[in-house]
Amino acid sequence: MKKVVAALVLSFFMISSQAYAGDGITMFSGKTLGSGMAINVSAGAPDISFLWLDALSKNMDLGAQLRLGYLTPISYYTGGFWMDFDGQMRAMFINQANFNLALRLDFGLVLVPVGLGNVDVGFNLGPALVIGIPIKNVASINLGLDIPLTITFVNATIAQIPIGVMFGAEYFFSPKMTFVANFEIGPGIIAVSGATTAGFYGMFKIGLNFGL
Repeated sequence: MKKVVAALVLSFFMISSQAYAGDGITMFSGKTLGSGMAINVSAGAPDISFLWLDALSKNMDLGAQLRLGYLTPISYYTGGFWMDFDGQMRAMFINQANFNLALRLDFGLVLVPVGLGNVDVGFNLGPALVIGIPIKNVASINLGLDIPLTITFVNATIAQIPIGVMFGAEYFFSPKMTFVANFEIGPGIIAVSGATTAGFYGMFKIGLNFGL
């Protein structure tokens, strides 16, 4: 595990040393697109995701996301396939040279197969406060707080309430391509038909942004 972490850190430094020195596509900071559209493809734990964003205005993005999961968001030792179809809104409130801030909201449908012919259906509602710190037009260091609530029902009513501290980075390869690394970690609560238990929430994914 230590060797993997060291390799990732070394990769980040190598990528940043070759980064594009100009405005890049950032989809996970507090800075909105401003104009145009962008897509992100990311993979890691607990899922593989595909995100599309469109700039509705200078200060607001709207888009959609597909997540294909193979681990439960809370307590990763529990496996299980799931699908998440989201809408996403990102509204920027502060945009300064060394600091930007936005409110992000994910909302959508969750499908969890639970045996042959059975599927739990539910919804997710994930508010997040996102902060971006630009680094000399080469990268953005991203911080924030994410609460991706998920409730599924049909076979049983299950609520998962993670509280994730967010940190990550986006490195600008070119005006149209950005390398992304995102982490979230924190506690989580699972409620099943009224009974609650505490767990661990974590997320790690790497990917690429592409401007359209």
